Amino acid sequence: MSNAPVLGHYIDGQVQDSGSERFSNVFNPATGAVQARVGLATEKTVDEAVASALKAFPAWSEQSSLRRSR
Repeated sequence: MSNAPVLGHYIDGQVQDSGSERFSNVFNPATGAVQARVGLATEKTVDEAVASALKAFPAWSEQSSLRRSR
C-alpha cells in the first residue's frame, strides 16, 4: 500500500496536493486491491475548489449542452 500512487485534487486546471496528512484508499472494484491513495481535502482545498468552480461557471454555462457533456 505504501507504494500506491497518491492522487491529487484537480483544481483550476492543475493537480494539487490536498495539504492533508489523512488519506483514503482507492480500490479496484474488480479485484478489491488498493490501486492508489487520495489525500482527504482540507478546508482550504475545498475553498479553493469552490472558488475555482464559481469563477469557471459563467463561461461553462454558456456552452451548449452537447459541448458540456463532452
